Formats: sequence, C-alpha cells, structure tokens
Amino acid sequence: MGEPFSFTVLVSAVCGLVMVVGGIALLWRGAISLDTVSNTEALSVEWKKQFRLTTHAPALALFIIGLGFIVVPLWMAKPKALPIVEITGEKDEGISQPIRLIIETEPWISGKPHEQMIEEELDLSNIILVIKATAALHNEQEQRRIPLGRLLGGDLDLSKIELQRVVGEISATANEELIDSLPIIASPLHKAGAFGK
Repeated sequence: MGEPFSFTVLVSAVCGLVMVVGGIALLWRGAISLDTVSNTEALSVEWKKQFRLTTHAPALALFIIGLGFIVVPLWMAKPKALPIVEITGEKDEGISQPIRLIIETEPWISGKPHEQMIEEELDLSNIILVIKATAALHNEQEQRRIPLGRLLGGDLDLSKIELQRVVGEISATANEELIDSLPIIASPLHKAGAFGK
C-alpha cells in the first residue's frame, strides 16, 4: 500500500475516534442525551438488503458514524492474500517419466545508477516468470514466459508439454544379454585366504 492510502486510512480512523470521543464528551456535559428521541429517523443504514440499522436517537447516530469511520478504513487496510494460480498441461506421449515444473524470474536490472541512496520503484506486474519443464532422461526446456501481472489474473494452461530426449530407452533384454556375456570368475574354496595373513 502506498503512502497516500496509508495517510487516508490514518486520517479517517482519527476522525472516527474524534467523533466517538467527542460524542462521549457531549454526553458527559449534557449537550446531547440518549433519552431524546425524534419522530424522524436520525440514522438509517442498509447493506445489500440483508442488514438494516435504524435509530431515532441523534446521539447514537453520532457514535455509529464514528465507529464506521474507524472500522471501514481498518477493514480496507488489511493485507490481501495473493491469489492461487492453477497451472495445467498435458505431457507428450513420448515422455514416459514424470514431469517437474521449474518457475523462476527473469533477472530485473535497474535502469539507473545509484551513488549513495538507492531509490527504485519496482512494478511487480512487469516481472517476467519463466516456466520450464524437465523429466528424467530429457533436457530441461522452457515452456512459457509470462508477466506476473497476467498470471495473477487467473489460471495458466501450458497445453502440450514436449521435451527432447537425451538418453535412449534402456530395455530389459539388452541388460540380460550384457549380463549373460560377462564371464564368471570365482576362486576355488580351498585357495581362500586366511584371516590375518
């Protein structure tokens, strides 16, 4: 949140506090009274036709408005959680191994040199995310480059993920032939060495 927003929240909360404390002071001095009721509505608040608050006491309206000045800015100033982005895709039929995604950012380089004080503004919506896919026996391969601002707006579909194979498939029959061709060399039992010699 920027400084103007923080300043506005602070001023609004202080105004609400002044209204509530001022209302208590006016009650204490007898300038207003909670016993005094008017025939017309002093305050009527309705929210989405589900919640309605009406009062005929003007002093009570002062407190309700003051509390509104305190509660609404605090509610608006609460930090917002970042949305969860769902990434979907389908691996190519030629990839037999599980796929892993690697998400990293492109380097951000400052456009201006700094002597002593560093003052920069970084717009996170322009940060570029690089999404790569990798699997065993395959090269790591870039799938998509997307600005962070666009990604936070919804889900991301990688569609078909294709990777280049770097190691050939090893078949079980080739392993068996290799093992069968190795000579078995075993020393006779009567020539086994004795411990300590």
